[in-house]
Amino acid sequence: MASIVPVEKKTLDEKLKILDKIASSTNKKYGKTIMGRIGKDKEIMDKLAIKFIPTPSSSINRDTGGGIPRARFTIITGAPDAGKTSLLLNTISENMEHDPDFTAGWLESEASLEKNYICETFKIDPERFFYIPLDLDVGTEKTLDIVEGILGTGAVDMFCINSLRCLVPDKERGKSLAETTVAEQARMNAKIMRKWTSIVAQYDTAFVAVQHLTTSIGGYSYGDSKVLAGGEAMKYWAALILQLSKHAIKDSDPITKDEGMKIGYIVKKNHCTPGAKRQYAKGEYFVAFGEGIEEIAPSINWGIETGIL
Repeated sequence: MASIVPVEKKTLDEKLKILDKIASSTNKKYGKTIMGRIGKDKEIMDKLAIKFIPTPSSSINRDTGGGIPRARFTIITGAPDAGKTSLLLNTISENMEHDPDFTAGWLESEASLEKNYICETFKIDPERFFYIPLDLDVGTEKTLDIVEGILGTGAVDMFCINSLRCLVPDKERGKSLAETTVAEQARMNAKIMRKWTSIVAQYDTAFVAVQHLTTSIGGYSYGDSKVLAGGEAMKYWAALILQLSKHAIKDSDPITKDEGMKIGYIVKKNHCTPGAKRQYAKGEYFVAFGEGIEEIAPSINWGIETGIL
């Protein structure tokens, strides 16, 4: 029987020299830094730091770690009329106001937007808002291919789909109602997440999708009758899932029901910040009709809670 020749053990210095040589030659080959030791290469270390696009709600920013993460996929879900679309439009508006280079893209499948709502209510700069209405002549999958091409340019800071639920696959549209299955849309959603996750990560784009809740029939919701529609793969790829709901306004609240709304939120998933404190965090914020998210009252409440006031 042949004898086994022991492999000579390398010292730490020898191991690091080998790894550095591989990184140096590979980075030189591709003309950019794509690998390296995080303790030696600051550019690689910076890739691990998650950057956020802040929302107008300080409480959401606090409970998510900073707002909507760049280079990640975020799902905004919740009940009808819970402020999902307005939260995104308000966020785009605020960031455009503070950053003259901020751009946003929007794929609309619900036909729910109107020019005055975008430009006057939220005061979004129309020159920096790239809008794509879903066109049946183009088709859903081809439209998504166009969106993928836009994401691959790095020209948008934030891209939103409103909503995944209304993106009907072309294959399903060509069938009768009796022939359609929900699995076709779930498969399409899985393809979107699998292909686009690496693209938005490369260009630091915040990719956000509005998705509806649906009634759980199988009984796997552990007491909650509403679950996130669209397939398990979609939830797997999401780094942040924020669920919104409309709350009743009390007499002690800073606004009346004629002046605005009170929105509650739950952080259903958060892979953007370490630790479990921000997982399933709950909070509320107020929205004034025609003005957007109101920040004075939450700031006062936060000051009282922390002992500053």
